[in-house]
Amino acid sequence: MERKTLAKITEFFFESILRELWAELVAGVVVQDDNSIDVNIQDQSSRAFGLDFHQTIGTTTLGANLGEDAYTFTAATGHGIQVGEKVALYDTLAQKGFNAGVLAVDTDEISIDTPSNIEFGATSTIVARSTIDMNVDGSGTRQTFLITNPFATPEHITRIMFLITTTGAPTLPKFGDLTALTRGLVLRVNNGQKVNHFNVKTNADMALMKYDLNFFTVAGQGQNGLAGRYTFSGQEKHGVVIQLNQGDSLEMIIQDDLTDLLSFRCLAQGHETVGEQPSP
Repeated sequence: MERKTLAKITEFFFESILRELWAELVAGVVVQDDNSIDVNIQDQSSRAFGLDFHQTIGTTTLGANLGEDAYTFTAATGHGIQVGEKVALYDTLAQKGFNAGVLAVDTDEISIDTPSNIEFGATSTIVARSTIDMNVDGSGTRQTFLITNPFATPEHITRIMFLITTTGAPTLPKFGDLTALTRGLVLRVNNGQKVNHFNVKTNADMALMKYDLNFFTVAGQGQNGLAGRYTFSGQEKHGVVIQLNQGDSLEMIIQDDLTDLLSFRCLAQGHETVGEQPSP
């Protein structure tokens, strides 16, 4: 074969590849051989979320249909919802939901701080009551706070945020302003099999694990405490995400007495995926 002919074939081959790559980039989607989608592409358009780790207190149903953009809803009689709790409404038919804080309870009429995002059917909606306050006593019986994916579409967790407020000044050898924990705080994925990601007993453990840890003081910020983030996605981080398929949970297990902390909350951030994803 002549060199000129070979060069033309090679040029045509590479031009074809470049055209395909450009088409994929313009579409905003890059599909791999296993039909997965690159996270750094899909998370530019799929729905983002921030979810509090919570402990479910109970569940109930709606007493009437709920319209879009409503600040009150009717709960079924005997619901038990109280001011200060969090509620999550999930419509099993629409496969959509939202979270809100409870501001007032007038018998079965519940006032919330966040407007409903869709119309919710009384017969298809589950209302879950929960608390997000993680300064509890898990020393006798461990306490588990979690987030669970109720949707058919997989969710990717990209980072976890921590916020602890304290009476005294936190230092590295302590957990918050408490003495070092005995059993520790455990992050676990429960997706049919249980995978433990970390166990931390001190602020130093958290600093080593996630690096992004900030201490604040009464003199500087008006309150003692610390806050941090633990990032999974991104090649300069873990380079992976935590995938939650329908029914999978991400759990924070408390195994010590944290009641002397003023407050302790954890938030998971991430996004929905585009289409069905392979299991991790």
